[in-house]
Amino acid sequence: MKSNNSIQFSIITPVYNRADCISRCIDSVMGQAYQNFEHIVIDDGSVDNTLDMIKRASLTTDKLKIITYPSNKGVNFARNRGIEKAHGDFIIFLDSDDWLSEDALIQINNTITRNPGYLHYLFGVSDRINDKSLPKTIKEFQYKDWLAGNVTGDFAHVIQKTCFKDMMFIEQFRVYESLNWYRVLRKNQKQLFVPIFIFNRERGRTDSVTRESLLDNKISMQNTYNFLYQFTEWYKDDFINFNLSKLLIVRLKVAIIIGLALGERNRNKYLIDLLSQRVILKTVFGIFNQLSLKPIFFWIVKAKSYFNQLTKK
Repeated sequence: MKSNNSIQFSIITPVYNRADCISRCIDSVMGQAYQNFEHIVIDDGSVDNTLDMIKRASLTTDKLKIITYPSNKGVNFARNRGIEKAHGDFIIFLDSDDWLSEDALIQINNTITRNPGYLHYLFGVSDRINDKSLPKTIKEFQYKDWLAGNVTGDFAHVIQKTCFKDMMFIEQFRVYESLNWYRVLRKNQKQLFVPIFIFNRERGRTDSVTRESLLDNKISMQNTYNFLYQFTEWYKDDFINFNLSKLLIVRLKVAIIIGLALGERNRNKYLIDLLSQRVILKTVFGIFNQLSLKPIFFWIVKAKSYFNQLTKK
C-alpha cells in the first residue's frame, strides 16, 4: 500500500440534466483538504446548461476532467467511460445530485491506510444515518451476505481500479447496475464497511431511472425481464452453493411472471426448469406458459408495480 498521502482517487460522476446541482457536487470535491484526486465528470447528453456549468468549473482547476457525449446513453455507459479514463488507485462513484462531506477524502485515505488489504471499502451515505441495519462499528462483509440479503441498500463505494478489469458495467442496460456489482463483489469476496458518513444525498427526484423501475409498459417490463434473466444465468449457482435456493426461487417467480406478461415462452421454459425441486410450482407455471394469458399477466404485473410504488411513499 502506498504511503499516507500518495493514494490517488478517481472520482467518477455521470451527469444528465443536472444544472441545478452539478456545481454543488463539483465544489464539494474541489474543496477537499486531501488533494490527490481527479474528478471525472461525464456529461451524458445533457440538453440543459449542465455542460456549460461543468466547463466553467474546469477553468479554475486542472483536477476536473470532462467527457462529453451528444446523446444520453445511461449511467452504466457513462461510468464505463469514466473508468477507462481513470488514473487513480481507487475509484469513487459520486452521483451528480450528491456531494462529499467536508473531510471525506481524508477519512477515506485514513481508513485505507489503517486497514490495508481490501480491494473494496464501503462508507455511509446521509440518508442512512438512522438505518439500524448498518453496523455501528467497522465490519467485514462477505459476498454471501449480499446474496442472502443481509447487506442491502446504498453505500459510498471506494474500489481499487483493478477490480473492474474485464468487469465493466453492462451497457445493454441503462440502469440495473447491480447486475455488475455482484460480479465485482464476488471477485473481491470481502468488503470493509466503515460507519463514517461521507456522502450527502438528495433524494425524491422523479427521473428516467425512477420511471424505468415502474413496470407499466412493455419496454420497462422487457428491460426488467432481461435483467432478471441475465442475473439468474450469472448467479444461480452461487445461490445454490451457499444454500440460498429459497431466495433464488423468489427471484425466479418474479421473472417468470413478468415473462408471462411478455409472452416469453422459450426463455421462461429455462427459468421454469430451474424450479425442479418445486414440482407443483413448476407444473403450474409450465401450464401458464403454454396458455395465451399474456394480457392478464400484463395487467397483474402493472397493478403490482403501481402498488409497490405507492407503498414506498
